[in-house]
Amino acid sequence: GLLDAERRLHRLLGEFVGVDATAQAAVEAGVISEAYRLNTAGYPATLRAWRGHLNYVTDVALQRADEQSATLASNLGYHIQADGDYAGARPYFERALAIREKALGADHPATATSLNNLGGLLQAMGDYAGARPYYERALAIREKALAANHPDTAQSLNNLGGLLKAMGD
Repeated sequence: GLLDAERRLHRLLGEFVGVDATAQAAVEAGVISEAYRLNTAGYPATLRAWRGHLNYVTDVALQRADEQSATLASNLGYHIQADGDYAGARPYFERALAIREKALGADHPATATSLNNLGGLLQAMGDYAGARPYYERALAIREKALAANHPDTAQSLNNLGGLLKAMGD
């Protein structure tokens, strides 16, 4: 009932969200939570029917270019990638990275997450050489900001190791 006949967010809900900043923040938080839940379920089809909501809310939020909009873009990029549309996912991952670099800084752990996402996308696309600097930079940030024994640092090390193995290095 939240989508119109063309599978876009219903205009009344869109108007409500667009007018009230508190409502918009609440809707975005709910969308982030649900998108994350559906993305981590490991079955992209569950999000397909709901993707119109995620697209609409993300596109509106990206006009602000803040951390919440970067998180929405990352969730949408992740879903699009899981659905097999690598080219469609890339602009969302790139936008999330650009926002986080500007808003949080080049050495922030959330920036490392965006770097890791882009590295994973490029690796999935078969661009191993392109993925490597993203993984290396994410690892360096996490080692410095989180320490060598942090789970996110281990994830970056594992991702880089898997890429190097795939490259034959």
